[in-house]
Amino acid sequence: MKHIGKLLTTAGILVAAGVLFLGISVYWLLHTEQKESHQTDMEYEEHICTVAEEVTAIKVRLDAEQVEIRPSEGDEMSVTYYEKADDEEYRITSGNGMLRIERKQTPFAFWVLPDMTRMFGIQEKNAHPVILYVPENYQGSYDLGISSGSITMQDVWIRDELRIEGTSGNVTCKNIICDKDVSTDLTSGTLQINDMTVKGDCRFGLTSGNSFINEAAMEGDLEMTMTSGDSSIQDLDVAGTFRYDITSGTCNVDQLAVNRMEIEMTSGKADLNDCAIHEGVDVNMTSGNLTLRLKDSENDYSVLTEVTSGSCNLSDRIGGDKYINLDMTSGTADVFFAE
Repeated sequence: MKHIGKLLTTAGILVAAGVLFLGISVYWLLHTEQKESHQTDMEYEEHICTVAEEVTAIKVRLDAEQVEIRPSEGDEMSVTYYEKADDEEYRITSGNGMLRIERKQTPFAFWVLPDMTRMFGIQEKNAHPVILYVPENYQGSYDLGISSGSITMQDVWIRDELRIEGTSGNVTCKNIICDKDVSTDLTSGTLQINDMTVKGDCRFGLTSGNSFINEAAMEGDLEMTMTSGDSSIQDLDVAGTFRYDITSGTCNVDQLAVNRMEIEMTSGKADLNDCAIHEGVDVNMTSGNLTLRLKDSENDYSVLTEVTSGSCNLSDRIGGDKYINLDMTSGTADVFFAE
């Protein structure tokens, strides 16, 4: 039995040594290739891919790139990107009405192994953006995905749905009109919305990170979910229901106009100022700190509270056309009125 144990130990050591040797060999090989590439001093070359056929859907799946979506000057859709002559990084294809913009796999990104060139920082980072120029008459949808990096959309009129997914990185939407639904799902990073109109429903999902919304109008419902992080909202108008679900973190709101509001808080801090509410407010708090400042009078509201422990400055009352329903396990809730 002792001999078997020694054999197993020796075999384990040999396997570990072999894996280490393989890793070093791959590193040396790739590092040598990179040095040779630098010795040739090859620059990135600009490529322009013009999409000839009709497109009804755009799908982007990239890694750490800077992705920019801009309006085109004419009626053509095109993609501008940069590659070295001997290193093709992107695959741009169109067929059956869909335009696909993807990153090619490196030769070593096989099986379930990660891309070792990126893991060891061997592969030179392409700092040039990938720019998609979209004509005004494009009627299709957008399905945008990045692992990290950034997505920037500016001065674009979206006639169909917009969906953005990211593991981390930054998403910026500026001066955007969307005729249908909008959905964003980010694990971490930053979401920035500035001057955006959505004619359908809207959902902003962020596991951690920061979100900034300034001058936005939603003709449907708006749902915002955050596990942690910070959220800043200014000048937001929601014709439907605004549902805000925060596990922890902070939320600061100024100038809010909604038909109806639902607030779900596990913990954290939410400070909502200058709020105009047409129908009513539902608050469900496990713990945390909530401050809500309303534009109208206390007499406009019927109030129903259920507080297990903690502090709430509201008293139950009936008679108003609007309502405030507050269910709190613990924490602090303060609601203030203009009159």
